[in-house]
Amino acid sequence: MQQVLYWSNLNPGSVTFKLYPVQNLYSLLEPFGVFRLLIILVIGGFIVGSFISLTTKKVSGHGVPEILEAILTKGGYINPKIALYKTIVSGVTIGSGFSLGREGPIAQIGSATESYVGQFTNKTGG
Repeated sequence: MQQVLYWSNLNPGSVTFKLYPVQNLYSLLEPFGVFRLLIILVIGGFIVGSFISLTTKKVSGHGVPEILEAILTKGGYINPKIALYKTIVSGVTIGSGFSLGREGPIAQIGSATESYVGQFTNKTGG
């Protein structure tokens, strides 16, 4: 997401690969000068806020309290959609430049994924 919004080159991850020039939002907003940083933040915030209001409020926040709530009150069940929603929301939030820790969202994404996988495994252990 950061590459799409800010960086002018996409590197597939190795210095031996050629850099591919891409059009990004930062360069498209060049006529706005330094205000383009603020514009990108506003766009990112609008996308995240709209996504949360259209889906579920459970993807807002850093995720650890939601994990603990699921463990203590729901037997560890977390809706599998939460993993997908949290991935999108965290990607846009971090990629657009907002301050958000990476540990809480990845813990919630991992917990939701494991909860989903756990629904199909033998819970009795035998």
